[in-house]
Amino acid sequence: MNNERLERLVERLGIQRSYHDVWGNLHHLKEEPLLAILERAGLTEEGEEAGSVLPPVLLRQEGDPDNTLDLEIPGAKVGYSSLQLTLRDEEGEEMDLEPELTCTIGEPIRLMAFLPRDLERGYYQLILKGREGKSEFISTSRLVVAPVRAWLPEEMLRGERIWGLGLNLYSLNSGTNLGIGDFGDLREMVKLVGDAGGDFLSISPLHMIPNRVPFGVSPYFPLSRLYINPIYIDVSDLVSLEGSEEAERFMESDYFRLETERLRRSRFIDYDGVYSLKMKIFRRAFDDFHEREYLRGTERGEAFRRFCREEGKALRIHALFMVLEERYFQEGLYHWRDWPEGYHDPESEDSRAASVRWERELLFQKYLQWVAEEQISDIQALALKKGMVIGLYTDLALGAPEMSSEVWGRRDLFVRGVTVGAPPDDFSPMGQNWGFPPLRPDRLRETGYDFLIDLFRRNLRRGGAIRIDHILGFFRLFWIPEGFEPGDGIYVGYPWEEILSIISLESMKARTVVIGEDLGTVGEEVRAALRRFGMLSYRLLYFEKDYGTGEFLPPEAYPEWALVSATTHDLPTLAGFWIGRDLEVRRALGRYPDEEGFERDRRERGYDRWRLLRALERQGLLPEGYSSDPGEIPEMTEDLILSIYRYLGRTPSRMLTVNLDDILLVKDQQNLPGTVTEYPNWRRRLTKTVEEIEKSGIIGRLRGIRDR
Repeated sequence: MNNERLERLVERLGIQRSYHDVWGNLHHLKEEPLLAILERAGLTEEGEEAGSVLPPVLLRQEGDPDNTLDLEIPGAKVGYSSLQLTLRDEEGEEMDLEPELTCTIGEPIRLMAFLPRDLERGYYQLILKGREGKSEFISTSRLVVAPVRAWLPEEMLRGERIWGLGLNLYSLNSGTNLGIGDFGDLREMVKLVGDAGGDFLSISPLHMIPNRVPFGVSPYFPLSRLYINPIYIDVSDLVSLEGSEEAERFMESDYFRLETERLRRSRFIDYDGVYSLKMKIFRRAFDDFHEREYLRGTERGEAFRRFCREEGKALRIHALFMVLEERYFQEGLYHWRDWPEGYHDPESEDSRAASVRWERELLFQKYLQWVAEEQISDIQALALKKGMVIGLYTDLALGAPEMSSEVWGRRDLFVRGVTVGAPPDDFSPMGQNWGFPPLRPDRLRETGYDFLIDLFRRNLRRGGAIRIDHILGFFRLFWIPEGFEPGDGIYVGYPWEEILSIISLESMKARTVVIGEDLGTVGEEVRAALRRFGMLSYRLLYFEKDYGTGEFLPPEAYPEWALVSATTHDLPTLAGFWIGRDLEVRRALGRYPDEEGFERDRRERGYDRWRLLRALERQGLLPEGYSSDPGEIPEMTEDLILSIYRYLGRTPSRMLTVNLDDILLVKDQQNLPGTVTEYPNWRRRLTKTVEEIEKSGIIGRLRGIRDR
């Protein structure tokens, strides 16, 4: 491949020629992994695609006084005396624009037109047609008219600082669930937080996962980020709604009673067992719904049909995937690439025939999504009725593995044979490989960001705020071709301004606050972009330090437009942090190369306990009778936890998340990065039930947590 063509392909894919690691070392692009990435992206000598007359995406800001559309277009495509330019809105209404061509010898041909000055925010299609005799062409472009920023509630805009409770939905324990937290438990927690004056309830991702231990339980390694895991459906609410006698009889059986007792007694969540039991109930409820509502065309049956129509192709593909996945998993085939070849493409003749042959099974999968969306929507409505500013605050994972319905349905957008990760750093000297394929930035643009729009729209509609995991991934991602080490990876840039504009537009439509998870070495340019687009930064107590002295930053040093908390699922809880439980676990699992490394971390943790108590003391927040000597406080206490969150409550940051695991003094973190079978990731259940939490009054003690 000649150098000129190589340069063109590097630019097309957005490959960055160099990067600095956390130690400040400059790494240059290596030829071998570069060629491997280009090959796996399909950019071979013969694979370069011809461009279009119009760019695939055009971006305009709402209210921009400059309504000029000035485009440079390939001269070879323009030799036409008749040009027609049409603007079509989301409702299908069209408006003819009057394009003008200018051409100067030695310069590119330019097209100029004027857009309406009062264009509302939204998506439009520009259609350019040209004709000269029998020869003609047509070119289209998606015009995105984006708001200046993402949505923010009036309360936050006028300076109010709000708080809410953060929890892992699966971990909730109650006398009514079947061994995993569900939407019934979530409904009760919304009531408790709302009654305590809280404004939101932050929950772990709802994404569809395999529900199989140990490799299929991470909500950050999903089968689909578009759809909800039915394991969270409140079965009692569903059975009552459907009036399913078969489901009721099953739930009164000895088998159901004994299995429920076993699942509730289990120390860790038995995803396989819970999902299997719930599916038996779901199928009975669906059978009754299908006969009584769907086939008879009742109001509820028609509502389901309308849901299926509105969800369209994406839901059909996901439903077919779930039917095939369940069928072939029973035969020991765990990846769609192991299925018969006719099912490798959701639009193949075999796949379409399967959709007809298993129509009822597809309807069942669609029904589960409808029910899940209904229940989460009802909970959000309850939260707002309770006076919460935000209501539910959901979470969007960074990606999905190749085995997912997400990749199966849109293989054209993903790069096979390449995975996403991170270069070596202090925490991972060998680098990280996260195991899922990257989206191609050029393909995203060529398709008008259809996939991302769908992804954002479905996730933003489920609550009043959303955290986007690893927001840096919409600026750049670290690509690692298979067969290479993470140290050989390459950063690929993404058209972040267009992507963040689309997020802002969908945020305004859904009235949903956007929080970008910007932990680590993301660079000030990323945080500046978040501020520009009205998206909140994500700040954790553990990392907000003066790294010259090691002291925790005072509350006033925190940024205003941020969400602040103490910790997250990948980090030690406050109770675990205090006693060094995370360090002990890492040592027991052989994560330290030697005892010296463990002792060094243990000493530093001791210093951090001193620093934390000093920080509280400087703010006058040490609980009465407490010393600033951590030696006198062997374990974390409820009073000390509340003082730490009052400390964070004094920050100017607009949102504060109080973690349920912290106020319940849980010592073990939910996920230990870098482990799968060695640690019970995503499987820990709270020892206290929802009923016991309510009785304890601990949520009520959070009232006024943001008072200064």
